[in-house]
Amino acid sequence: MAAQSDKLDEPTKRHMTNVVLQSDRLHNLITDLLEMAELESDSFEPEFELVEMTNFLGEIKKLMSPSVMEKGLELRSEFSSANLLVQTDKSRLQHILIKIITNAIK
Repeated sequence: MAAQSDKLDEPTKRHMTNVVLQSDRLHNLITDLLEMAELESDSFEPEFELVEMTNFLGEIKKLMSPSVMEKGLELRSEFSSANLLVQTDKSRLQHILIKIITNAIK
């Protein structure tokens, strides 16, 4: 599509950009609704495990780094103690933190 976008006039490019942005927004809304339905269902059970937060947050930082750098921002994490262990549903916590960081970047 990028190669074809060179052939489009400026109003059409703006319109197509808006369509892509709105479709991304709609996709995110649908995903959020599906996640909420899953959380509210009787069959949902979190998978708790001990998570070492320094490494865990380092992974999230590495994952989000391209988006953060693209906006000219910096993502830092500081700890008052090393080897902090938290019992949590790791995948859910990762998802939540990524959403928070993504929204902060916007």
